[in-house]
Amino acid sequence: MIQQLDFSTIFLNLITGLPWWVYPILFIAVFLKNYKPKKKTKLKYEFKENKKAVKVEKSTNTLSNEEKKIKGDEYEKFVAEHFRKEGYYVWEHGQEKGKQDGGIDLFIKKGKDTYFVQCKNWENWKINHDTVQAVQTKVRNYMTENPNLTKLLNGNSKKILYVMPKPLLTKSAYAYIKTQPEILDFRIIPMP
Repeated sequence: MIQQLDFSTIFLNLITGLPWWVYPILFIAVFLKNYKPKKKTKLKYEFKENKKAVKVEKSTNTLSNEEKKIKGDEYEKFVAEHFRKEGYYVWEHGQEKGKQDGGIDLFIKKGKDTYFVQCKNWENWKINHDTVQAVQTKVRNYMTENPNLTKLLNGNSKKILYVMPKPLLTKSAYAYIKTQPEILDFRIIPMP
């Protein structure tokens, strides 16, 4: 009579004759096969209304390029509406011009004050000194390429304004902006 063996019996018969050093390898192989890593998180500091830094656990999952664009567009629209409520004339330049916007998401104007607004709704990136200088160059080039706009704004004060939902400036970017208050500024406008 042939005895029918199940998998565990066959497995035990196979491994009982193995050298001692094979057992740790088998254990590690079984462990790795069944191991499922936890979702990666990192601690991040956010500034609350009372200006105190609070540790916040933040997922490191990244958004697709399409999701980033949608998120950025939503923030631009939110910021545009925010400035309209403050009495500014708002031109949603980035929405109209797309990639040809010269780094200017919004033009906002109130009285003789004109701002070239750059909105940043980044999760895992910071605005550094190089980014600030690059946007300055883009705005300068855009104004040179659009002389009618330059004529229209003649006599107005002009500033580049960085708008973000939370502090995104590196120390060097913040210091650079503070050295040129007549042409650079930033505001934090959180999205609900």
